[in-house]
Amino acid sequence: MSFTDRFKARFILLCSILFLLSFSSIWLINTAAALTIEEIIKLKKAGVSEEVILEMIRKEKREKPLKDDIKKQDCVERDGQYCGYANDVVYDTQTSLEWVAGPDRNTTWDEAKSWVSSLSVAGGGWRMPARNELRSLYQKGAGSRNMTRLLKTTGWYVWSGEGKGSSGAWYFGFYVSRGRDLWGYRGYFYGDRGFAVRSRSDG
Repeated sequence: MSFTDRFKARFILLCSILFLLSFSSIWLINTAAALTIEEIIKLKKAGVSEEVILEMIRKEKREKPLKDDIKKQDCVERDGQYCGYANDVVYDTQTSLEWVAGPDRNTTWDEAKSWVSSLSVAGGGWRMPARNELRSLYQKGAGSRNMTRLLKTTGWYVWSGEGKGSSGAWYFGFYVSRGRDLWGYRGYFYGDRGFAVRSRSDG
C-alpha cells in the first residue's frame, strides 16, 4: 500500500471516530429509541445541532411514551369483554380496538376532530371512529348509554370520522333499541360527543 493510500485510510478512520464521538451523548440519552438511528443521522446531515436533537429526544420521551407500554399495564377494571386502564383507555378484547371517551359535554364535529388530533395519551396514534366501529360498542342495556360503563359519557350520540357532503357528518345514536347510524350538520352539538379509537394490531 502506498503512502497516499495509507494516509487516506487513516484519514477516513479518524473522521469515522470523530463522527461517532459526536453522537456519544445522543446514544446515551436515546436509550428508549425515542428517535431512530436513521432519523438522527438525517437531522445531523441537515445541520441540526446536537443540543436540538437531544431536546427533541427528551420531548419525545415525555410526551409520547411507547404505544406498547399500555399492553404491559394492568387492567384496573373489567366489564365483560372490556378492560379499563388507569389512563382512561378502554380496550375491547374482541375487536382489538382501544377507546378513549372525550370531554363529557356537547361537542360539534370539528371540536371532536380537534380533540382527537391533539390526543397523545398512551403514545398517540388516535383517530375518529368509523360507523361500524361505533356500532361494535352498542350493547343493549349496558351501562347507562347502551355501551360499556367504562366509557364514561352522558351523551347519546358519538361522532364518526365519516363526512357527508361538505357540511355534514355521520354519527351513531345509542339511544334506540338497536342503535342507529344518523347524520347531521357538523355544527350540530346537542347530545353529541367525541370518542377516539385506534387498533392495537396497528402496533
